Amino acid sequence: IDLKDDDYVSQNIKAFSKVNDISVVKRGPGGVADEMVIVTDKGTFKVISEYNIRAVLCDGVTKVVRQDGSEVAMPNLLPSAFFVIEPSHDKKNVVGYNIIGGGFGHGVGMSQNGAKNMALQGLGAEQILNFFYEGCEICSGQ
Repeated sequence: IDLKDDDYVSQNIKAFSKVNDISVVKRGPGGVADEMVIVTDKGTFKVISEYNIRAVLCDGVTKVVRQDGSEVAMPNLLPSAFFVIEPSHDKKNVVGYNIIGGGFGHGVGMSQNGAKNMALQGLGAEQILNFFYEGCEICSGQ
C-alpha cells in the first residue's frame, strides 16, 4: 500500500530506483515480520502480511547464505519472515541492506537454533521444552 496524504492506499508499488529506508513496524506473536515500511525515491510503501513481505524482499536472484556458508537460490520467497534488516554502508553512505534471518521456519513452536544454543549454554531438555511450550506439563508416556 502507498502513503498518500498521511494515509495508506492499496495499490501496486510504483517502480523506484533507490531505497532510502526499510523497517519492520509490526511483528507477529512469534516475532515474524507482519508489517514493513519501505521509503523510496518515489514514495513510502507499507507491505502487510508475512507472506507479502517475504515475496517483496525476494527479487528472483536473492541468495540465502546458510550457517555452513553454502548458498541457496530463493527465486520467489524468503525462507522466513523471522529476520532483522540492517543497513550496509560504505565509508559514509547506505549501499544496501542485509537481511539476517532465523532459518526456514514458520515462526511458531520451537526454534532448532534456539534450542541448540540453549543446550550449549547448559540448559536441560525439560528447561528448553518449558521455555518454548510455556504452560505444558512434561510427563512420562505411561
